Parts: sequence; C-alpha cells; structure tokens
Amino acid sequence: MSRPEKIRICPDEVHFQHVGRLRHPDGLFMASVTGTFSIKAPDRPKRCLAVLHLFHPDGTHLQTVVYPQGYEPGSEAEVEAAHEAFDEILSLLLERDPVIEDIWVKPFEALIDGMAHGLIYECQDDPDGPIECVWLEPRDIMFHPPWDSGEYST
Repeated sequence: MSRPEKIRICPDEVHFQHVGRLRHPDGLFMASVTGTFSIKAPDRPKRCLAVLHLFHPDGTHLQTVVYPQGYEPGSEAEVEAAHEAFDEILSLLLERDPVIEDIWVKPFEALIDGMAHGLIYECQDDPDGPIECVWLEPRDIMFHPPWDSGEYST
C-alpha cells in the first residue's frame, strides 16, 4: 500500500460540475461551493465556502483560493458571500477558456484559516487488511482504489 501518484476526478452532475482543463494558460482546475466541516477539525463550526483549486498540467497542486473570510460560520451572510464568490470564480475561469473533463491530480494538503483543504491520503489498519482512501477536504468525499476509476463515496 502506498500513496497514489495521481487521483482521477471525473465531472458529474452532483459533486464535480466544475472540474477540467484551462487552456489559457494551460492548467487544471476544480471549483465548488462546499457547506461542510473538515474531518481534521470536527469541533469547528460548519462553513459555507467557495473553493478553487488550481493545478499544473502535470497535476501538481499550485494554489487553493477560499472565499469568503471573516463571516460568522453558517450565517446567511456567509452563505450569500460564498455563492457570490463562486460566481466570480466561474467568471475568472471563463476567461481562461475551460474545458470540463476528467483531470488527474496529485494528492495535496493546504491549511487555510485553520481548515484542511486538499486530497489527503490515508491508510487505516483493519482486521481484513489495510484500507486506503483519499479524502477531498473539507467536502468529506472519499476516493477509493483503483485510483484511475474516478469513483468516490460521500
């Protein structure tokens, strides 16, 4: 068992509507509004955030941008600000000529405002043998081997 080199993420209508390749400049992206808490910080209040992950064409994580900051967690103002920020993210992505398609990205972790963001590899001991997964945080989505399947669970 070992950390996967890359994870396949496939666009779908439920959790991954905004995943793909940017043509100008070349790169990969994954964007969403999330209303969840991080398993790495379960005592923190639930947040509503607009999140943009940018990757090099080879799948290396370059940057994670999270909006909004400074709102009371779970407040109506935070929810509205997250959706407004997401609309701005989509506008910026449109300027870069996005193509919605499968992406292959490397696991990564970024700590932003005390919350883990990323594709975080875990290997847990189990009586039947080790269990591997990659968590998309803070969305609480789990990818399973084989890493090229694009399959996940929530």
